[in-house]
Amino acid sequence: MSSSITPKQSLGFATATQNGLVSASDQTFGGNKTFNNLVLTPNQPMFWAVRNTGAVAATTVVIFETVETNIANCYNNTTGRFTAPVSGVYHITATGGNNTQFYFDIRKNGTGVSRAEAKGISDFFWQTTARTIYLNANDYIDVIVQLGTVRFDSPFAGFGAFLIG
Repeated sequence: MSSSITPKQSLGFATATQNGLVSASDQTFGGNKTFNNLVLTPNQPMFWAVRNTGAVAATTVVIFETVETNIANCYNNTTGRFTAPVSGVYHITATGGNNTQFYFDIRKNGTGVSRAEAKGISDFFWQTTARTIYLNANDYIDVIVQLGTVRFDSPFAGFGAFLIG
């Protein structure tokens, strides 16, 4: 899936008020109101997806097939990839677990940027990894199991990201 957010042109101005606050006319970017390039309304790209089927083995990209939220159609539940529709700072998180040693990575364009790891465990253990990172438009993020097997098929597990700004 691919989508793009197209800027919408509008005339903007800002004025100072008596108490020193600045007011501005609405600017829009893909349906988001902005001021000084900051997103002010909740149309920023974000998704949350979960997995409903079994454990995932090492060296496998995780496919979270059930998409609960997908603003801007930025998550593809066939490839398991989140693709940034616009450049900006994003927060990304993934949670999985098992009762044996495991680790999984969040990857940016195929290179690990964050890891969840569990060693020396005997009881079932959930592990979350998260990263706040700058992404260029069309950079992609996915989750890959690097060691052991990891269960992602639980209400406690999932994969998500959202644009901070």
